[in-house]
Amino acid sequence: MKMFLLNTLGGGLGMKSKVQFRYVLSDERPSLGVAMNIAWKSLKISLRYPFNILYWAFVPIGWIMPAIFQGIALTGGTTSTKFASTTGTPDWLSYMVLGSTLFMYVMSALWGMGNALRWEQMSGTLESLLVTPISRVDILIGAALAETATTTLTATVQLVVLLLIFGIPFALSHVLPFIVLLTLMLLALYGFAMTMAGVVMVFKDPDALTRFLDAMFYVLIPVRYPISELPYAARIISLLIPAT
Repeated sequence: MKMFLLNTLGGGLGMKSKVQFRYVLSDERPSLGVAMNIAWKSLKISLRYPFNILYWAFVPIGWIMPAIFQGIALTGGTTSTKFASTTGTPDWLSYMVLGSTLFMYVMSALWGMGNALRWEQMSGTLESLLVTPISRVDILIGAALAETATTTLTATVQLVVLLLIFGIPFALSHVLPFIVLLTLMLLALYGFAMTMAGVVMVFKDPDALTRFLDAMFYVLIPVRYPISELPYAARIISLLIPAT
C-alpha cells in the first residue's frame, strides 16, 4: 500500500517520488525475517551451480600447497624456532592452514557482500528490491548470511582435507574459541563490506576495486606469516584491517 500511494502521488519516478521514496525507506527497520528470505534466495541461486561450490571447496587448497611445500623444504619439517620467536608457536604449518581457511571469509566479504548491491543491479532486480517497504540494510544482511553459509561449507571442506593430508591434530577444545573469534572477525569484516558495497555502487566497477583489495589484504593480513615480518608502515595498515 505504501508503494501504491507513493507512485500515485509522485507521478512515476520523478524527483518528487524519489524524495518520498527515501522517506518511506528511512522509516523501515531491519528485519531478520526479510534478511533470511533474501539469504535463502541467494542460496537457491548458488545451489543451482554445484560445480562452483566444489571449485571453491577444493581449488584454494592448490593455492596454499606450494607455500606449504616450500616451507617444508626451507625448514626441513613443519616447525621452526624462528617462527616460534615471533608467534609463540613453532608449528607454522597449522598457522598457515588456519590462516588460509579464515582468508576464505575475507574473500567472501569482499566479493559476495561487497558486490551484493551491484550484482543485484546488473541482474535487473535491485530496483524491484528498493521499491519494496524494507530496509536497505536487509539486502546486505541477507547477502552476509548467504555468504557465511556457503563459505563455512567450503572452508570446512578445505580445513578437513588439509588436516587429513598433513596429519595435523585438531583438538575439539579448540572449536569453541575458534567460533568465538571467527564471529567477532565476521562482525567487523562485514561492517567493512557494507561500506564497500556503497563505494562499489558509486564507481560501478566492482572487479577492479575488489581485486585490488583482495590482493592487498592477502599481503597485509597474517595468512602465511605474522605481521611482525611486514615493514613498519605495512604493519600499521594491517592492524586497521578487521581480519587481522
